[in-house]
Amino acid sequence: MPLTEIEMEAALKSLRSDSSDEISFMQETHASDHITPTHTRTGQGGAVPKSFYMKSGSVTEQQGTKVGTVGWGGKTGEVKNLVTVAGFVPCTKKDESTITRWALARTEYMMMDSSDSVGGKFLLVTGIPHPYAGFSFTAANKLPLQVHMNVICIRAAGNTKILSTYPVGQEWLNGKTATKYVVT
Repeated sequence: MPLTEIEMEAALKSLRSDSSDEISFMQETHASDHITPTHTRTGQGGAVPKSFYMKSGSVTEQQGTKVGTVGWGGKTGEVKNLVTVAGFVPCTKKDESTITRWALARTEYMMMDSSDSVGGKFLLVTGIPHPYAGFSFTAANKLPLQVHMNVICIRAAGNTKILSTYPVGQEWLNGKTATKYVVT
C-alpha cells in the first residue's frame, strides 16, 4: 500500500531528530557502496558499475614530458611533466555521512513513494552539496556522466531507517512511475 505524503513527512521528521544512528546503520548494512566507482551490480549483460560520489580536490596528472634530472646521477633527460590540477577525488564514509546529513536537513526536496512487498518505503530526492559530485553510468554511455540529484531510500514501515543513498540523473527520475510529492 503506497505511503501518503503525511506518512513520509512523519518518517522524515523522525530521522531528522537523530540521524546519526540511522546513517551508521545504513553504512554498516550497505557497505557504503556508492563512494567508489569500483563497485558493481549485476544487470543485463553482466556487471554494471553503480553510481558513485566523488569530491572536488587537487589531482596530479601527467601532461606530456619535459627536460629534467633523471635518477640519482644528476643526468638530464626527458621526464614526466606532472601538474596539479582541479579534479575529483574518491569519497569516504565520512563524506557519505555529510552528504546524507545535508540532504536530510534540506527544506526543498521531492518525495516519491516506492513501497514494496515488505512495506512502506520512499525516496527523498535532493541536490548534491558542494564540494561533492555524483556520477552515474547510463545504458547509452560506457563512461559515467556527472549527475546532480541525490536520492535517500527510506524504509518507513515499522522502524524508520535509511536503506541507502546514491546519486541519480534526471533521466532516472523521469523513469520512475512511483507517486511523487514535491515539497518545499
